[in-house]
Amino acid sequence: MNPSDALTGSIDFTVRSAWQQDAETVSYKTSGTLRLAAAGRGEVTGAIKVVHVVRTPYTADYISIDAVDVKGDLGGQERYADPMLVTLYAAPVTLTTSALPKTNADWNVLSKRRFFQVHTPTTMATFYGPITRISGNCR
Repeated sequence: MNPSDALTGSIDFTVRSAWQQDAETVSYKTSGTLRLAAAGRGEVTGAIKVVHVVRTPYTADYISIDAVDVKGDLGGQERYADPMLVTLYAAPVTLTTSALPKTNADWNVLSKRRFFQVHTPTTMATFYGPITRISGNCR
């Protein structure tokens, strides 16, 4: 997989608990699945454990999704080291609350930049790429 290869994905999770991490961040303990695919190059999945909602008036609003137990085959790589991260960015002050997006329209607000990152276990080489389409389901 090359860094410019476009990815598509889906997010499906249930919130278990939430806490205020700091003045700008609310974190949610979750259970669910994060799936990303590169056309013709396979896909990876991971168990979503934490979702962070960060609202800042300074740089960007964003949601960061941390997944573990990563499995799959993405561009010939079949072993991964946790965590797998997906970060979805929006312009500052786009998010009006720290609530998690509920609909695909809510997720699509986070479209300024969408980025994926995962590591290999032996070399810690990073696989990363832009996400062109993502759908979300939060309960």
